[in-house]
Amino acid sequence: MSMDVATGCGVAELVAPRMARVHIGCDRVRAKTARAVVVSCPDCRTAGGVVETLVRQAFGFLHDQLFDDPRLGGGVLGLADFATPEHSVSLRSHIDLLANLHSTPEVILTSHGGCGWCRLHGKVFSCRKAERQFHIEQGIIVARKVRSEMPHRTVHYAYLELDDVSGDATLEPISID
Repeated sequence: MSMDVATGCGVAELVAPRMARVHIGCDRVRAKTARAVVVSCPDCRTAGGVVETLVRQAFGFLHDQLFDDPRLGGGVLGLADFATPEHSVSLRSHIDLLANLHSTPEVILTSHGGCGWCRLHGKVFSCRKAERQFHIEQGIIVARKVRSEMPHRTVHYAYLELDDVSGDATLEPISID
């Protein structure tokens, strides 16, 4: 990185892309099944394994149990009544495709506080408690709907809280019954 003398800011230099490689293990490469489809929002704060780590802890996945992770704006709220039909169809088709392709017995639907996708759809909250309540109510409605459409799969909903004071991320499984 070089320094811009006028502003004192770092200026990123363009670097040509190059091939990258990581060893993930032969069992993983050969896998044809997944334990679950985990739907989450592509928010950059939850990237880099955050959702994967929290799902493993909250739902008791073993390290070698794989899951598919379609990420689409709003996570589970992409299937809520206020979502655009195109968004809902896209997310729903991803869940169906992955669940069928990988013989997946479970679907885990998530949403998180501070979601920009929700703000873009006019959902603005006066406080975190109101936002959490909204997410949980909508998450339960959508999870029940998905469960009725996929009766042969176990469907879960979990709320992800991102605490900007402590820096903690907490995934809370919520009963949909």
